[in-house]
Amino acid sequence: MKSLKYYLMIMSATLGFWSCSDDNDPAMDNGSNVAISLSSDTIQVAKEGGSVAVTVTSDGDWRLAGTCEWAHPSATEGKSGEEVTFTVDENTTGEKLSATFKFFTGSSVVPLLIESNPDYTLSLLSEGVVEIDKEGGKMTINVQTNIADLSIASSESWITLSRQNDFKGKRIIQFTVDGNDTYLPRSSSVTISSPLTEEVLNVTVSQSPSEKFEVTQENMEDNQIVYNDLTARNVEFKVLTNLEFTAEVAEGNDWIEGPQISKPVVGDDGLSTYTVTYDLSAAQQLRAGTINFVANEFEYAVSIIQKSSSDKLIDIPDAVLASVLEDNGWIVKFGNQYSVQEKGLKATAFEYSDYYDRISDLTGLENFPNLEKISISVDYYMEKIDISGLHHVQELNLLYGMGLSVFNFGDNPIIAYNLSTSLGVRYTEAETLTFISKNMEELDLTMSMSAFYSYTKTLDVSECPALKKLNATSLSNVLETIYLKTGQEIPELLKPESVKIEYK
Repeated sequence: MKSLKYYLMIMSATLGFWSCSDDNDPAMDNGSNVAISLSSDTIQVAKEGGSVAVTVTSDGDWRLAGTCEWAHPSATEGKSGEEVTFTVDENTTGEKLSATFKFFTGSSVVPLLIESNPDYTLSLLSEGVVEIDKEGGKMTINVQTNIADLSIASSESWITLSRQNDFKGKRIIQFTVDGNDTYLPRSSSVTISSPLTEEVLNVTVSQSPSEKFEVTQENMEDNQIVYNDLTARNVEFKVLTNLEFTAEVAEGNDWIEGPQISKPVVGDDGLSTYTVTYDLSAAQQLRAGTINFVANEFEYAVSIIQKSSSDKLIDIPDAVLASVLEDNGWIVKFGNQYSVQEKGLKATAFEYSDYYDRISDLTGLENFPNLEKISISVDYYMEKIDISGLHHVQELNLLYGMGLSVFNFGDNPIIAYNLSTSLGVRYTEAETLTFISKNMEELDLTMSMSAFYSYTKTLDVSECPALKKLNATSLSNVLETIYLKTGQEIPELLKPESVKIEYK
């Protein structure tokens, strides 16, 4: 038992030597609950010792509690805004020492941890060179350290410190990097240090520039150049970029020669201007070629068309219609436009049926003047059919056209028109139906499900002067008005009694 008591006494004395007391803890003080804070809640001092000051901010007078053999405060009481300097003795133990002092005012208490460590460490765990994309964002540097307060600085303002976290023995330091909206690359140095160690960490941060690749030519419009003659010439492009690029002839190698690329004119903004020249040989007939300019994800496909004054190019905005006409051999594509072929000029019927890929715009079909029959699948949301540019169509079938509301037949010889037969559906969703026709004599709007699903409130046939028979009985559900032109008479007009006639 005497041995055990002696051992416990030795342990108690040892602990008293290495640790420091915070006796006279005032935490139970019954004063008012007022605020108190410190400029730092941790003081770390190297083994050589030294002095560190802490500023106290409080709502009232404050006092300091705690004693330590190796850390000595300059004051034990004071007022808000005053400093307390802690003088820390040299650490000769070879071990880490720690002490806790407590500042209080009223019932509010804030602790201050003081550490003296013979070996403060600071080492880099992540890469010493970091590359950031032009968009910027978050950047993380990982270090191994036992230093609470590190000095962290960036040489450039576009990198700012966001936060620090300790996780599984390492310090995670996160930064926010601004986007680089210039065309020049940029770099910055992030320095991490502490007076507690001679080690200084330097991380180089490189950020890529914004990219620009612009191709211009004085005659180019919508990436297409059209020459209305067949003579030989050269064509010059201006390329403005901060990227490496290629310029290659994709179509027309037999008559487009080049490129010849000039030396760049380098600007202070990081952009360089190049002149890219191609030579075009003389042509014998309408022709088209394509030049591809490529830099990273940028691509310009430029079409060059040479044609005589007699050659005609047409626009066909609907991709489905253009594809069908190409497959039929009626047109040939030249850049963004099309040339009508003899087969198309002679065609008398245009038929296309597909449930999924439907036509939504008939613009361009007027260039096939001999069409007598049109039977096509139209888009559900298509609202208007206009074939007034044609003059020989006798039959028009518009499959799945439940949304169609305007039918312009022009002077085509469509004498009788049955809506149900032509649409291939059992009802229409159009609130207004308008028909325009010079020659139509009979119009039948009978649809098998109109009585249950009719949406049509108005029917306008005021621009159908030849109309002799109109059957609108199946629109009895919601049809309210039929519009005629003043003086227009329809001998056989079948309609619900509730539907009124109005004249324009």
